Amino acid sequence: RAFIEELQARAPRPLFVAADFETGPAYNCEGSAAHLPYLMGLGFIDDPAVVSQAAGLTARQALAMGINWIYSPCLDVNLRSDNPIVGIRSFGETPERVARLGGAFIRACRETGILCTAKHFPGAGNTAVDSHVGLATDLGDRETWEEKSLPPFVEAIRNKVPAIMTGHAAMPFL
Repeated sequence: RAFIEELQARAPRPLFVAADFETGPAYNCEGSAAHLPYLMGLGFIDDPAVVSQAAGLTARQALAMGINWIYSPCLDVNLRSDNPIVGIRSFGETPERVARLGGAFIRACRETGILCTAKHFPGAGNTAVDSHVGLATDLGDRETWEEKSLPPFVEAIRNKVPAIMTGHAAMPFL
């Protein structure tokens, strides 16, 4: 926090300070920050109130560190059991569940006063390659994408998500 406060004091305008906190601040910060379940765990519980509590805790701890923008939630629908990049980072296997719980996460962040980021548009749930080590390609078609991968991002926009992160994957059908 002290380092971020020093940067903010030196900046001519307020800075956006972002961090990847998919499972709470302990995801990328050591110490006494909360390490929450992966989104798959929250998806299994399937309760928007629990997701709101997790998002609110993440937001409050991030703000206490001086971080005002988080890279979460993942809105990828886990369409392949062998997907090496989404898996436990997804709320689930249906667009309805991912959209509903993602919306709860986004609303909780807004209510707590932190920016959040829906990721990874246009969706990484139908790939078989980890996009961090190779070119992930969506193995479906446009109809599947429109029915399965797109709806959570549409719902995020309805919930006024402040930012959407693009994924690094090929979508030949687009």
